[in-house]
Amino acid sequence: MHKPWIQVSIDTQDIPSGLQQVKTALSIEAEWIEVGTPLLTFAGIESIREVAAVSKNSTVLADFKALDGVAQYFTRAGELGAGVATVMAVANPASIHKAIEAGHQAGVKVQVDMLGTSTAELAQKAKELEALGADYLLLHLAIDELNRNSAADPLEGLEELVNAVSLPIGPVVFSAEQGIEAIRRGASYVVIGHPLITMPDAAEQMHNFAAQIRAAAPPQLSTEEK
Repeated sequence: MHKPWIQVSIDTQDIPSGLQQVKTALSIEAEWIEVGTPLLTFAGIESIREVAAVSKNSTVLADFKALDGVAQYFTRAGELGAGVATVMAVANPASIHKAIEAGHQAGVKVQVDMLGTSTAELAQKAKELEALGADYLLLHLAIDELNRNSAADPLEGLEELVNAVSLPIGPVVFSAEQGIEAIRRGASYVVIGHPLITMPDAAEQMHNFAAQIRAAAPPQLSTEEK
């Protein structure tokens, strides 16, 4: 078993502001730094190179949310310095297989985003993804859903995933309390960005978050090798 790690999502629309958030992520020694979908979309795929150039020992994740024609994304992500990239669980199985094949050939591990998969289907889908060779699973409550329904639970379905497969599972969370609860329920990592990293006191918020998440880990666990 391993200590949980922290993935910080960088969801700005331009590289300079993104790099400012990367500094905050590095200041808390975030193990993974995510080049978020907005940054990839608005600033372009070269944003991966920019983030990788300053990310020191942190793993860079390219959040493509890939659905089709996926091989090119994973191949290029590896060339630009990403160590992980994402494909959607709702993609055609052929696309998921191709993402895993191309990613592994490029030295890029594959995180499968479970967004859009119902709770009832999570366990079976997770088993299929594990059999295909996926490396990580992301439990993802859509921000649009959260904005529509503030009572939505970002941890719904976590136990189903943890109990179904041996893959590392990480939920997107929006507070330290949610992150601690995720670790208690068996998550291997947690993903944080909005709202903490966009607050006026972002550095303080993120440091408090990181301290609480790491304190939640059983002391006997070893450090995750990236």
